[in-house]
Amino acid sequence: MAVQEAVHRVQTIEETQAAVIDWSRKYDSQSRSVDLIYGLPKQTPETFKDTVDAVLAMHPDRLLVYNYAHLPHIFKPQRRIAEADLPPAADKLDLLSNTISRLGEAGYVFIGMEHFAKRDDELAIAQKQGRLHRNFQGYSTQAECDLLAFGILSIGKVDDCYSQNIRTLDEYYEALDAGHLPV
Repeated sequence: MAVQEAVHRVQTIEETQAAVIDWSRKYDSQSRSVDLIYGLPKQTPETFKDTVDAVLAMHPDRLLVYNYAHLPHIFKPQRRIAEADLPPAADKLDLLSNTISRLGEAGYVFIGMEHFAKRDDELAIAQKQGRLHRNFQGYSTQAECDLLAFGILSIGKVDDCYSQNIRTLDEYYEALDAGHLPV
């Protein structure tokens, strides 16, 4: 909870992602992917291990594990984050190293560039067969496919049209409450 408070989030990431994963199962989505950010303020190897374990309990098919980029000169909301709360480089390395080990123990394989998938996931199979593709969002088994985006700042693509969702949580919910897509 200290990490969520440090980045000014109301709901925990586990609650948010569990709701999205439950929704995707209800509507029979073929694959579920979760993004994890390490190096957030007040994150420690111990607390991030708990986060990884909570996410693994949701059984996502894929994970993207990437380093938090603190760029307050570009992203205004980051100006509220105290730089002193960011973990030191050695802790960030431990966060990543521990996560890679934990994912391997849980049956995930490294696909490349921060991406992991279950051994029986189509990405892992395509990688093994040499038919993996890369698009603007990451790896795919198809050279071109539509991508639906949920959440602030997420980017989607349908046919040849790209869209990016609104940048702030308040504006995002305001658009949804008004019955508009938050793009």
